[in-house]
Amino acid sequence: MAPRFRILSWPPALIAGLALIVFNGAGAALQLELEATSTRFGALTLERVEILRGERIEIALSGISHAALGPMGDVLARCRPHAVQRCRAGTLTWSPPEATPIEWAFERSGAAVRLHHDADAEIRIQKTGADSATLKFRNLALAWTPAGVRRAAGLSALSGRLDGRLVYAPESTRAAFDTRQLEFDTPDGRFAGAGLAFGLNLQWQPARNGFRAEGEWKSGELLLGPVYLPEPAQPVSANLAATQLDESTWRIDRARLHRSDVLDLSATGRLAFVGAVAIENMDVELAHADLETIWRQGLDSIAASRGWGQLDPNGRLEGRLRIERNALSSLGLRVADAGVEDGAGRLALRELGAWIEWEADAETFEANASWSDARLFRIPLGPGAFALGSRGDGTLALAEPFRLPVLDGALVVERLEWRDWLAAERQLDLDARLEPVDLGRLTRILGWTEFGGRISGRFPGIRLAGDAFDVQGGLDIDLFGGKARVQDLSIERPFGSLPALAADIEFKALDLEQVTGAFEFGRMLGLLSGHVRDLRLLDWQPVRFDARFETLENSPKRRISQKAVDSISTISGGGGAALSGPLLNLFEDFPYRRAGLGCTLENNVCRMRGLRETEQGGYLILEGRLLPRLDIVGYQRRVDWPRLLAQLAAATANASTD
Repeated sequence: MAPRFRILSWPPALIAGLALIVFNGAGAALQLELEATSTRFGALTLERVEILRGERIEIALSGISHAALGPMGDVLARCRPHAVQRCRAGTLTWSPPEATPIEWAFERSGAAVRLHHDADAEIRIQKTGADSATLKFRNLALAWTPAGVRRAAGLSALSGRLDGRLVYAPESTRAAFDTRQLEFDTPDGRFAGAGLAFGLNLQWQPARNGFRAEGEWKSGELLLGPVYLPEPAQPVSANLAATQLDESTWRIDRARLHRSDVLDLSATGRLAFVGAVAIENMDVELAHADLETIWRQGLDSIAASRGWGQLDPNGRLEGRLRIERNALSSLGLRVADAGVEDGAGRLALRELGAWIEWEADAETFEANASWSDARLFRIPLGPGAFALGSRGDGTLALAEPFRLPVLDGALVVERLEWRDWLAAERQLDLDARLEPVDLGRLTRILGWTEFGGRISGRFPGIRLAGDAFDVQGGLDIDLFGGKARVQDLSIERPFGSLPALAADIEFKALDLEQVTGAFEFGRMLGLLSGHVRDLRLLDWQPVRFDARFETLENSPKRRISQKAVDSISTISGGGGAALSGPLLNLFEDFPYRRAGLGCTLENNVCRMRGLRETEQGGYLILEGRLLPRLDIVGYQRRVDWPRLLAQLAAATANASTD
């Protein structure tokens, strides 16, 4: 009978030694059954170890668990001893937790061991010297990765195939890996890959503390948080050569990212690993970059998360930058033959050329740009060029006045000073003027109700804080023969998602003949003043305001045409209080004493009001005088804002066709 032993707890080294003796053979007469419980090998724990040595050899390791990765399953090795008492062939079965067992056949030949699974997967271990060995594997299924390892890597799914080679020697260790059809996902879905093919080569030279890595992204797509990387048209390669200087410091001898004629980026420097990665210094050189291709290779997804998903740039970019102590210390960039189109109609530039030079230590900044054609919010702009430079007092300023054509006028920036532009509380001061622009063409381009006239004005001061512009001192506009003043103007996210505008506007002595002629809902003579206060636009559409307009009693002429009466009555639900319809048709226009109308917009509803309340429960919009006397009274108190806009459009359309 074979001797049988049961060990409650033996030292791991003794258990391993006995297993090797049994597996390699120690005499034909030995019959042995050995069982041990709860054995630990460093971070690994075995619930039970069973060794059977007789006509066949079996070693069973049950309940394998890793301290960090959790349960790893069971392993069972079986073979029949050879004449010289060594296992030359047999099977190795791994039973992962809650998964189908995977059986490998193994063969030993001299100093080599080969394992294969069916006809697909293979692992070969070859001892090549006293202290050297080679490990090769082919077609390993990544789906075999234990669940605990996937969880530790933050993955909920992993599949694909892996080939590789590891060559170990005291003077150098080299490894090469290739993946095919790699797919992975995370529990939150923020990181994922599909159809990926990567190649990776690694080398470590202990004597020199040198490390090299070469990688190639051949195919497949990636999702890395907000960044989506589609499959590259040509492989993207990356190279790294580094030297470990001490326990926490590495010198980057060379790092390079390259893709055919699309991108060539390289870097050298020093990194420190003390809790987190710190850049002691880093020089980065961009030999060339194709903006259109790079944008579509991932930058467009970042831009989309910030409201610029429809941007389409093109051109060439080159330059260099230096980072010291985790901060940018110098920068030099050049853009050539570039352009940009925004599908949302916010911005367009053609034949753009620009360069930027910045040195932090010297606090110097120089930049210039020029283009042949441009658009801003669909407004055509002509060619332009400007130059900026820094001054010794920490101010960034225009080198000379800048003129930008706008339709038939121009925006002239006479002075631009960006004080403390490197500080968090930087302030932009701007002195500019808008040369007269045709309002009819401008409103048509912007999709507003079209009206004529000219707009011009001055910008006495603008302050920029974050992504918000505040106009200091107000904006004066020459409008319809009168004046308009915009005060407390601020704009947030002008080029981002959901831009917002706030302002107060005061109107003084507008010529009603010009105003009504622009909107084409009839003719009205007189002077008009009023305001639009607490104005709020969201995505350039009104969401709130308090508006009121009233004619001036000192107007030299105050008359209103029958068409204008009809238009006002349609909007307000009013009518002539002193004249009947047939009698009204006998006159082309009527004298009036005063006219006034107000609207307070909130929650998409406009609350209407006039000059005063009437005894009939309405509000007086126009008070007639002399003969024939005509009063217009409104009765609609609460008007749906979209409906009011539709009524305005209908009134102007009807009037223009009469």
